[in-house]
Amino acid sequence: MNNSSQIKVAIKAAKAAGELSLDFFNKEKEISYKEQEEIVTDVDIKCEDVIKSIIKKEFADHAFLGEEKGKEGSSEYTWVIDPIDGTVNYSRGIKLYGISIALVKDKKVVLGVVYNPLTNELFSAQKGKGAFLNGQKIKVSDVSQLSKSVVYATELYRSKEYVSSLFDKIKRFRITSSSAYETCLVACGRTDGFIKVTKVPWGFAAANLIVEEAGGKVTNFNGSEWNIESNKMLVSNAKLHQEIIALLE
Repeated sequence: MNNSSQIKVAIKAAKAAGELSLDFFNKEKEISYKEQEEIVTDVDIKCEDVIKSIIKKEFADHAFLGEEKGKEGSSEYTWVIDPIDGTVNYSRGIKLYGISIALVKDKKVVLGVVYNPLTNELFSAQKGKGAFLNGQKIKVSDVSQLSKSVVYATELYRSKEYVSSLFDKIKRFRITSSSAYETCLVACGRTDGFIKVTKVPWGFAAANLIVEEAGGKVTNFNGSEWNIESNKMLVSNAKLHQEIIALLE
């Protein structure tokens, strides 16, 4: 199948998982705990299963790397899945979460989809083909002053040692704990940066590509090129990138 088929399947899978998540949003959920007291609900697992089943029907020979069930299969192509990015929000009825699906080849993301079912916003991108929100092309903001910027970050227990130097420079600094969706806000120009500290790829793989295809910039904290093995990344509208990098060092 061609790249057009791949993105269509990813969108179909994201929407199916989104619909399932909405069905359970206001219902009681089974909650368990993973490492570092991170939570998982029974709906996370159901959504991952739905995503994989849809993709497998079209790409049976592809591998998977999911947040809830880990790695499955071996292939030059791997689907990286976060079935509910923002599980704490979801589990508590906070209306901010997303479904993230990326396709990776040789550690490079070639397509990404992030879907917020509560707002019906579907962000998508293919390498070299631009970024889109509900089918309309999007681009990053033109904000060039940190004092006027809006910047998000991952939870402080991960990022506090890196972001404290930004507090005096960025007046609109936020953490809402749905990193894939928050990163996509940079892609469509609503925000201007995102500081990501993580050990796993599923929360950023799709969104980072979407930002790049919208004209933004994504690097490791030292300015080098990111890949799915990166763990400290700056996402920005490009105009603020070097100034923030300098503060992170």
